[in-house]
Amino acid sequence: MVLAVRPPDADALATLSWKSLPTAAGPDGTATLAAGDHLVLALPDPGANRATSYALQSILAASSGKPVDKAAVAAAASQPATLAAIGPADQPATTSDALTELAGGQGGFTAVSVVESDLIAFNAAAGAGARLTAVYPDGATAGDQVFAVPLTAGWIDPTLTDAASVFLAYLRGPGGDQAFATSGLRVGRPGAPSAGAPSAAATPGVDPSRSVRTLPDGGSGVAAALAAAIN
Repeated sequence: MVLAVRPPDADALATLSWKSLPTAAGPDGTATLAAGDHLVLALPDPGANRATSYALQSILAASSGKPVDKAAVAAAASQPATLAAIGPADQPATTSDALTELAGGQGGFTAVSVVESDLIAFNAAAGAGARLTAVYPDGATAGDQVFAVPLTAGWIDPTLTDAASVFLAYLRGPGGDQAFATSGLRVGRPGAPSAGAPSAAATPGVDPSRSVRTLPDGGSGVAAALAAAIN
């Protein structure tokens, strides 16, 4: 989970953390960007947008040090209300819309919460002048995770079991690591630092060498609770 910003604004946010984000962001926030703008986040509806949900979970987890569940959202009832103030009054509908508007200098916001692999895909499709830069707030972050789970059922015969074993071995080996990295995903385990395999030249705008710590996603129930909390 990262914040996408226009390249000139990245240096001003080098010391940002998930814990400091609520006070740093917003029209009255403490962060001042390159042209004197404030750090204002695009936060599409977290009930339908996983990037917004991940960002809000990362902020709340920074205070408690624990993954966020519905009880944690309820316990932090006053904080989500504050979080609503870090974005503009009119939010974009999707992350893709938000990235496009930010790159074009539109939308009334200066940063977009986005999954790193989605930013990689956006920058790959954008022209050099429209690419955005990732800011990595300090602290553990929620985000996408991929799990390989072998199935058990009456119709699974030994041949299918063997095939699944071979495929899992591939996913957990160098070939799988490279396949994930090619898709902009990092290789690691939940709760442990992980680094991406693509070279910096192949992934403009992101820092594959930047170590990150992951939090498990709280799921749809937490996303709905966050959406209700920030209206």
